[in-house]
Amino acid sequence: VYAGLVLLSRFIPDRILLFPALVLIFLGFCAFFTWPGSQLPLWQFALALLVITLGYPSSQALSYSLYSQLIGQLPTGVLMGLLTSGGSLSRMVGPIIATLIYEYVGGTVVFGVVAILCLGLLCLLLLGFHFLSHPTANKLPPPSGRGDEASTPLFRVVEDEDEDSLYVGDRLLTLDSAVNG
Repeated sequence: VYAGLVLLSRFIPDRILLFPALVLIFLGFCAFFTWPGSQLPLWQFALALLVITLGYPSSQALSYSLYSQLIGQLPTGVLMGLLTSGGSLSRMVGPIIATLIYEYVGGTVVFGVVAILCLGLLCLLLLGFHFLSHPTANKLPPPSGRGDEASTPLFRVVEDEDEDSLYVGDRLLTLDSAVNG
């Protein structure tokens, strides 16, 4: 899966590749649905598992890639560590919550909740699609008269003589602008 992503990402931006990966996860969890009182056939279980197995690692790798591109020059190690910690926490707490829901309500509700979450992620991806553009696609003018023609990521830190400045897009974010809007 990862080798295919590496080849595809040379020609197709990550934000576009993320959409089919999330669709695969959504379809995989929808395939787990059964009518009340009926059992899930083995072929349906195997198909759902295969589809999720293709979608999950793809979406995880693409999400990490997009996140690292969006944070730009902010402290990458700290922010990537927070993302990884959040993922680890969800993989630790998620099965416990899913087991509790499964015991009290049943498997259809568990897979339904996950499918709804995947559908929500797809909607968020579509709504924020233009924010996820590759930094080389954002040809913003350099801030504060700097002469370089480098592209501007969504967030960046510029070190001045007085203090560090945080830019969101091409706008300087200061404490005063954050409080007063």
